[in-house]
Amino acid sequence: FNKRVIHFPVAFIHPLDEIDVQSAVKCAIKLNFPITARSGGHSGEGYGLGDKDCYLVVDLRSLNKITVNITSQTAVVGTGNTLGSLYKELQQYTFAFPAGIDVKVGVGGHMPGGGIGFLNRKFGTSSDNILDAQIVLANGTVVYNVKKYPELLWAIRGAGNAGYGIITSLTLRIYPI
Repeated sequence: FNKRVIHFPVAFIHPLDEIDVQSAVKCAIKLNFPITARSGGHSGEGYGLGDKDCYLVVDLRSLNKITVNITSQTAVVGTGNTLGSLYKELQQYTFAFPAGIDVKVGVGGHMPGGGIGFLNRKFGTSSDNILDAQIVLANGTVVYNVKKYPELLWAIRGAGNAGYGIITSLTLRIYPI
């Protein structure tokens, strides 16, 4: 999107699950490479490529599972999904989620940064509706239930992707329409 942002990552890693993400983080630590996650790759500033050369880029697009629970009105969404894939899945159940309008934007980058869209006045921002998450911390530890760590849950509900780890899935509150 932005031709002034030219970065050359050292490698792209395409994990299939959180264990692969954990391995990537541990590899980056061992090799002393900075690491960044890319969900949809939509950032106009190239955040999914790191802020300089020689980053390991963890491309999350294969983490694209969505599990909808109509009874609890929740969805567990892999951060490799786009908003479009989330909307399409929720539509099958006549549910909606407050997020942006560009269907190509990645869930993993959009939601922790706030998530502004047409349904915000009724249901809040995307980050307001994050109930839980699975995250690989910057030290390589996998946290399967962020609710047990209130400060971490608070951070992923609006602080953006501030370097505390790589979010692999989000549990979201969804709304019947």
